[in-house]
Amino acid sequence: FADSQFGHLFASGDNREQARRNMVLALKELSIRGDISTTVDYISKLIELNDFVDNNIDTSWLDGIIKDNIDGIAEAAPKGSVLRRSTSVAIKSLDDHTYAALGATILAFDRCSSGEEAFLESLGRGQLPPQNLISMVQNVELILNETKYKLVCTRLGPHKFAVAVVGDKEKFVSTNIRVLSDGGYLIDAEGKSHVAYVTSKGDSASGMRMSVGGVSVAFSPDYDPTSLRTDVAGKLVKKLVPDGAHLKKGEPYAEIEVMKMFMPLKVEETGILTWCNNEGATLAPGDLLATLELDNPENVSAA
Repeated sequence: FADSQFGHLFASGDNREQARRNMVLALKELSIRGDISTTVDYISKLIELNDFVDNNIDTSWLDGIIKDNIDGIAEAAPKGSVLRRSTSVAIKSLDDHTYAALGATILAFDRCSSGEEAFLESLGRGQLPPQNLISMVQNVELILNETKYKLVCTRLGPHKFAVAVVGDKEKFVSTNIRVLSDGGYLIDAEGKSHVAYVTSKGDSASGMRMSVGGVSVAFSPDYDPTSLRTDVAGKLVKKLVPDGAHLKKGEPYAEIEVMKMFMPLKVEETGILTWCNNEGATLAPGDLLATLELDNPENVSAA
């Protein structure tokens, strides 16, 4: 059994405005960690819109915002709608380069820490561990908003790293990272502190996700249309095409059941399909369903 709704958050106050302010604080302090996407950021922006603050809303208010779909929050409403003003709330988000540096620092630190533990365990068993377990240099690739960052992280101390672009180590960002008691990371980057939580370490179907200062950051996996995978847990209900079928871009090849709903899966490029899983199979995020031999692999561009 699964349900997309897993909790409620209530706020109270002497009046509506006080209750709203308490809810804003509660949402900003709320931390949900794990491989799960939530509406926390979206709701926190909604309730700070001027029309919501002034209680100038009706049952069509949210529909109008969703219809405009400007970064999830409508900046301008259609003429005649209730929403007449844009938000005056300043959303504190960082630039993509900073998010990439923070993500790379976390990955490099975790790799170094895991390598040290494995190195000491080998010594404890009387074995000679490989030197690469205590490597001071970690290469990290991250994709954010269709931009691939190829970074090299050099460990300068127990908690200190220099993050540079591959091929240009002369220009780097100095970071200092420490693990918090609740599993988060306190990272100092060029004199500015950031608190980050890894909500998903990522796999072959999805990239790493993290929350930085209440802002959700989702890195993308490498674009590989030859591997047909699912990014959600479910069940392979039906194969829509036989093994060896030739499919055109956008054609469905399978149906999966997710939370009592049936979803079609479509190929992203044109090619010949080869099945790797059977009908009725239970699927986990990242599981390989089939492979696709592309007709024109030279036309596929990566980030």
